[in-house]
Amino acid sequence: MKQYKILHVEYRDYIHPEAGGAEVVLREVYRRLSQQGHQVDYLTSLYPGASPEEMMDGARMIRTGNKWNFNWAAPHFYRKHLQDNQYDIIIEGIDKIPFFFPLYTKTPVLPLVPHLFGTTAFKEAPFPAAAYVWLMEHFIPRIYRKCPYYLTYSLSTKDDLIKRGITENIIHVAYIALNHDLFKPASEGSSRHPHSLAYVGRIKRYKFIDHGIQAVARLKKDYPDIIYHIVGRGDNLESLKQLTAQLNLQKHVKFWGFVDEATKVKILQESQILLYNSVKEGWGLTAIEANACGTPVIASNSPGLREAVSDGKTGYLIEHGNLDLLEMKIREIFDSPEEQKRLQEGSLEWAQSFNWDKTAGRFLEFIEKTLEAKNQEH
Repeated sequence: MKQYKILHVEYRDYIHPEAGGAEVVLREVYRRLSQQGHQVDYLTSLYPGASPEEMMDGARMIRTGNKWNFNWAAPHFYRKHLQDNQYDIIIEGIDKIPFFFPLYTKTPVLPLVPHLFGTTAFKEAPFPAAAYVWLMEHFIPRIYRKCPYYLTYSLSTKDDLIKRGITENIIHVAYIALNHDLFKPASEGSSRHPHSLAYVGRIKRYKFIDHGIQAVARLKKDYPDIIYHIVGRGDNLESLKQLTAQLNLQKHVKFWGFVDEATKVKILQESQILLYNSVKEGWGLTAIEANACGTPVIASNSPGLREAVSDGKTGYLIEHGNLDLLEMKIREIFDSPEEQKRLQEGSLEWAQSFNWDKTAGRFLEFIEKTLEAKNQEH
């Protein structure tokens, strides 16, 4: 098997303070590709406490710039320090502001698009920043027009790209998976905490974690022991804490901050329901992780999530922002042991179909296809 020299460009590395599901995917994929003998350099942003360079799970982390200027710092650093490294391919992660690497290199570029913000940016960021993201995304079809293939994680994002003018047959999906040795049901004899909800992920406005808090306010009279575990960190944390205080829910909402993987799994295993009320996702990895622990998910019927959640089998998909329906579905699960058991069984079956080796194989397949297509041009 031919071994490739890969440069991946991404805003965050695996252990960045704001790392989320996208970074989990890359860690698992590049660990496998490096074990197969491929060289992976990972150009990413600096953050407090990070080293400019280090090895991590077989990939060489190369850090420059910061979260605010990395989209400009990355191309500059590449041209100054990396363009003579003779990479076979550059995989550009487009999940914030694009880097536009086809403008700076003749090396083949494979765009990897977990999701695009579009108008969702205005729900997350102040107007000037949101408008900037929205505008930069509009250049994608033109700047990347010569890229023979795109990779994404969901059919929802594929549809988004098609609507933006990308040819359908060059966009391919690599479904995200999970570690089945880590994410699994609790040992026999363990029980779930009654009337327990959880959210696990980055604390961002567009995730609409506040919907779960508002649902707890509605439910606490009938379920006085209800608890909502919010796990993760991010720039919307203080706003959620303020809302919790305003609604007098301090006894019912627990903010965990960052936790290790073992604690994360324990929370998923002990919770009755995972809530995932984002307006848009690239996929929804946490939903599958919860399912692997036997925990059903109530999620917004949003791009990405509508593929990660099998409606009626692994949980429920509901209209985004419909708090009445969110409350009703939580009650259905809380009040019916039979429904809990049915959804738990469906969740476990669904989760078993996702495998990291398949995902890594999909990456390698389109690395090779991209290089073949470029070779045919010459």
